Amino acid sequence: MAKTYLKSQLISELAAKTSFTQKQITTVLEELANIAYREAANGFTIPGICKLKVIKKKACRRRNPATGQLLEIGEREILKAVPVKKAKDTVTPKPMNLVHVVADDIAARPATIPQPKEEDSAISSAEAGQVVFTCPNCGNVLAASPESVGTLGECPYCHAQNIVPGLRLDSEQDSVDTSQQASNENQTDTEQSQQDSEKFIDFFCPDCEQEIEATSDMIGLQVSCPTCGTPLIVPAESQAPTRDASEITSDSDGATSDSDKAQSQADRRAMTIRIDLSDLE
Repeated sequence: MAKTYLKSQLISELAAKTSFTQKQITTVLEELANIAYREAANGFTIPGICKLKVIKKKACRRRNPATGQLLEIGEREILKAVPVKKAKDTVTPKPMNLVHVVADDIAARPATIPQPKEEDSAISSAEAGQVVFTCPNCGNVLAASPESVGTLGECPYCHAQNIVPGLRLDSEQDSVDTSQQASNENQTDTEQSQQDSEKFIDFFCPDCEQEIEATSDMIGLQVSCPTCGTPLIVPAESQAPTRDASEITSDSDGATSDSDKAQSQADRRAMTIRIDLSDLE
């Protein structure tokens, strides 16, 4: 394993390649750092290396993956270092034929719609003029207008698609058990946050235009692009692609045409790569 290049080695090499002493080189490096700290909030570029900028993060909720505890993180500012293009091209040049299109052999599965059971038939609510029934998927009590009987609707709790059942006028079913209704309505915050953690954030790598999908509990974490390895920060909400395929310009040597690049970029966007917390371990 290669050894880390130390500050003392940097000072010695700079002194050997210039007419300055090691003490003078140390002073220059310290002053460069002080200027960078002072100007980072306005955007400071170290020529040929990276650009420093301060990003404001909104308040959000995150779940501790180790304990499952729900945490609230306040609004804060973070310092981000973005390597300049010359540094990326010099240190990690992109190899030829980096991205390949792979045939997807997984057949699309049609979504199943849970059908109401005989014992879960709707109850006529005379007071509200609504059809009250139980979601077959999560068991929560739902209500719908009589005109919506036989139509397809979404459960607000588990988001399952249900068909509003027909009316049932049995006197034994004229009212819903209040104790069961109260227990269904009083869902714990843990269950709600678990549903939120199953949402996904879509964003694009600014270098290779790869579409990446991450769970919402990874918002604000630093990850690497699975395709090109560029360090990224998972955004707070899904983002649109930074540019269209029509905006791609050809290389100076003319080896690849605009249409080929546009098609390559479209092929990459057609393959969404999902990452989760296990990829960071």
